Amino acid sequence: IYFKGTANNASYKLGLNAPNGVAVDATNHRLFVSDTTNNRILVYNLTTNNTLSDHLPDYVLGQTNYYWNAVSTTQNGLSAPTGLAFDASNNKLYAADLTNNRILIYDTANISDGENAVGVLGQPSFIVATAGVTQDGLSAPRQIHYDAASEQLYVADSTNNRVVIYGSPSSEQPAESTPVNSFYFYGF
Repeated sequence: IYFKGTANNASYKLGLNAPNGVAVDATNHRLFVSDTTNNRILVYNLTTNNTLSDHLPDYVLGQTNYYWNAVSTTQNGLSAPTGLAFDASNNKLYAADLTNNRILIYDTANISDGENAVGVLGQPSFIVATAGVTQDGLSAPRQIHYDAASEQLYVADSTNNRVVIYGSPSSEQPAESTPVNSFYFYGF
């Protein structure tokens, strides 16, 4: 998504700078785009057949408005978001927050600009960004996938060279804070 047929990396409503992830909420007709270098996630409302009606985002997560791109380690801030995954059953958006070494979880039932995340994985709190090598820590998570059938979130924990699996979410707690499994892959 860009304006006037050319890429535009400015941090304002029509700019993107190194988008790295997309997720679709097909039920509520929304497109989520991680705008990595602008440290935000842009949310676009879609038509009822899930097509884009215009190039203007309707909401921004990770920043309080469209004109900021500050790095932040807070409940409503981001630092280089990459992969996105959507849990349609619970209206939860999972965002890999690369340089904060965490996954943020947003309740998308009622989206507002700069809203607080409702959960964090990979860190003990919203204000910690330490790279972790323990079972419940993350170090530069890049891509994520939510599997609705198993209700598990798969995280590519890139610097730790492993995949971390978080278990069954619920409406109360979007995902277990401690992984149910992690494994290292050494190739074939």
